[in-house]
Amino acid sequence: MVGYGSARENLRRIGGSSGTQSGSAIETGGTESNAAVKILIVEDEIFVAMHLEEAFEDLGCDVIGIAPDTETVLELGKQEPHVAVVDLNLGDGFTGPRIARELANRYGPKVYYLTGNPREAGEPFEGLLGVKTKPADESDLREIVAAARG
Repeated sequence: MVGYGSARENLRRIGGSSGTQSGSAIETGGTESNAAVKILIVEDEIFVAMHLEEAFEDLGCDVIGIAPDTETVLELGKQEPHVAVVDLNLGDGFTGPRIARELANRYGPKVYYLTGNPREAGEPFEGLLGVKTKPADESDLREIVAAARG
């Protein structure tokens, strides 16, 4: 896997668990119809990215990977995600807006910005569905999944 890999896979490697408890609110809220939604997380803060990965998986989505920079985004984009959740500031600078446009133009996913600086999102473009402010809550993630399906 390119990028950080799967959070659950990494936790298994170091002997931990995913932290998901049976019957949790977010876990029981996932539906089978979300299973086909492929999500790419574009985030350089590993703990934020791992939290998002687990939350999207609990909603029944397939997280194809976590990309902290341009190179990784373009590699993972080949897997044709349905939606990319993109931070504005990444490991290689303020590259989120450029990466989001390139990803949408090249591979066609819908894009949501997920950022602590929503005023810096810039001009909208074809494929940009919206901007969510960090930290995202469960309703934000459900909205992203619904938009990807819709």
